[in-house]
Amino acid sequence: MVVRGLITHTHGNIDIKTLQAEINTSRKTLERAFAHYLGVHPKLYARIVRFNAVKSRLDTNNTSEPLTSAALDYGFYDSSHFTSEFKKFSGVTPKSYLKARG
Repeated sequence: MVVRGLITHTHGNIDIKTLQAEINTSRKTLERAFAHYLGVHPKLYARIVRFNAVKSRLDTNNTSEPLTSAALDYGFYDSSHFTSEFKKFSGVTPKSYLKARG
């Protein structure tokens, strides 16, 4: 699925209208295809990809990097938006995740 590649390439930082334009389809058709092949809507898939990308960055980079820097690089509006999204997918805040990781 070409759309999955676009989402992965942008680390989930792409809006649905851009996806629609790239593959020349309607929002409804895009949502149906995602629901059929992946079981989730494209927006949720993009959020998951973005979470995994930023988590991977936190795993590979040293802990001295400011969390705000990582958040902004992956398209989060601010640190509270990043913290909220991270906690939704992991169950812990980014600080707690880094602390537990050691």
